[in-house]
Amino acid sequence: MMKSCYQNILESSTVSLSQGSQNNSYPLYRLYDRDIGRMFAGSAAATTEVKAEQGALIQNAIDSLFIPAGHNLGGMQCNLSFSDDDTTYTQAFPNLLPYSQDFENAWWQKDNTTVTADAGADPLYGTRTADQISDGTATGIHDLFDGALSVYNGVVYTFSIYAKYISMQYLQLTMGRATTSAIYANFDIKNGLVSLPVLMAGSGAVAVSAKITPVDGGWYRCEITGSTNDASYLRAFFNPSDSASFAPSYTGNNNTIYLWGAQLEAAPSNNTASNYNGTFGSAQTLTPSGSGLIQYGFPQAMTHRYWKFTITNPSVAPQFAELFLTSTYTWEKLPARPGGPFDDVFNVKNETTASGLDRFLVFGNSRRQRVYKVVNAGATQQANILALNAAWAGSKPFWLYDHEGNWIYGRLRKPIGLKETGAGKFGFDFDFLEVLGS
Repeated sequence: MMKSCYQNILESSTVSLSQGSQNNSYPLYRLYDRDIGRMFAGSAAATTEVKAEQGALIQNAIDSLFIPAGHNLGGMQCNLSFSDDDTTYTQAFPNLLPYSQDFENAWWQKDNTTVTADAGADPLYGTRTADQISDGTATGIHDLFDGALSVYNGVVYTFSIYAKYISMQYLQLTMGRATTSAIYANFDIKNGLVSLPVLMAGSGAVAVSAKITPVDGGWYRCEITGSTNDASYLRAFFNPSDSASFAPSYTGNNNTIYLWGAQLEAAPSNNTASNYNGTFGSAQTLTPSGSGLIQYGFPQAMTHRYWKFTITNPSVAPQFAELFLTSTYTWEKLPARPGGPFDDVFNVKNETTASGLDRFLVFGNSRRQRVYKVVNAGATQQANILALNAAWAGSKPFWLYDHEGNWIYGRLRKPIGLKETGAGKFGFDFDFLEVLGS
């Protein structure tokens, strides 16, 4: 699979830095008449925010974040969030739950249930971190529900959790409150069934799907996907039957179930929970290691007016060259193999003195080159490649995900030479050279 990212919203957004300075002429790359790119440099070891406002009328979809190599963010807690009103921000990275497998923690509030921590082996690693939940003997609702949660109303989320039957057969997952806006579904943990499909309660909710997926050792991953106008409430109810309505009330019988690995995320494009990301006291954030390329792809493309990149309580003043918030184009037809050289190009100039001695001037790191020849591409790829060329690649560098699975920041060395090879078929050359050495 090959991809390209070629529209950075920061080029057309109003960008602000909460502390420190940004050098808008930092020569990350150079056009004939000006330097492009910016250097963000904090003035102190304090929480730093870079905010981009796209405007009310023109907003581009975002599905990827890039920060080029050479930053000092290694080990720092970073995050990206979005908003449409510049007041309520939603985290873009999964997992949004701070205690994803510690249901004994007071953050998880309880109604008529008790939690025995670390009572069984978890479904993914086999470690003794799964909690056992009992519904006791009281009459009323029996549930676990989240503490304070900052999410965005109307956004499609996926809420998932791992469950294993002991003596409690039915589990209900909900998002929202029935009196206002909610979605919910019932799951048969003993037989691995969605016993009541995802339904809506209240108003303004959109039910998308409910799924149950078997995992080793009798475990199932249960999940619901949808949106509500009261998204800050997540609950796992324990049910007396497979047809229980929203928030069932009953008299407990000391029935038990294993739970582990809760996750809330902006819904992936296939409306299926992404790989589980455990959290241990805070929502999942991006913590880079070292000073190499930072790249993160979101589960789905999102369109919002405000985006905020935050570095929380850094140990030193943060500094990095450029922040790319961009969308990804996946090539429809791939080249069978590289169509030209793909050895590194060295930035070395050789000079010979008057006495015949060789002198070598090294101008930085070597650069990668990739040459691809695509034949018989369809009309869709023709339109997308022309859009890439016209919008970005024809005049500026961009990101390429190559045939070896590397993200490379570079430029086209020559025109793509799009040509028609048959009825509705097109070919082009893609001669690409890195502009930032890794």
